[in-house]
Amino acid sequence: MSHYLFKPRKSFIRDIKYLSKIDRSIVFKINDAISILKCGEKLPSEFKDHSLNGLYEGYREFHIRDTPKDFTASESNDVIVIYKIRYSQLVLIGVHAGSHDKLFHGPFSRYNKKINHDD
Repeated sequence: MSHYLFKPRKSFIRDIKYLSKIDRSIVFKINDAISILKCGEKLPSEFKDHSLNGLYEGYREFHIRDTPKDFTASESNDVIVIYKIRYSQLVLIGVHAGSHDKLFHGPFSRYNKKINHDD
């Protein structure tokens, strides 16, 4: 089984620092998931790991927290992590962490920016 070197982008580190101010347990769960991925293993189904498309084609996303039914999504109850694996170099790249709204629809949406695919 392959082991991957974890290389977080600056954006990922910034996102993690922000999330740690909201709820440190979010960061612990993200670290647990990254440890599983670094060992070359698949995440348990509870993480809902899946590939992305559009500007994020070639990237993956897993869920840390999903908004409970009848609740409004917030930065503490809707948390995802976007990552990429470079199999040829055995590198796991942390790209972003935050809410769906922040990462895909809000003013900080990465869809408003060109994605660097040369990581």
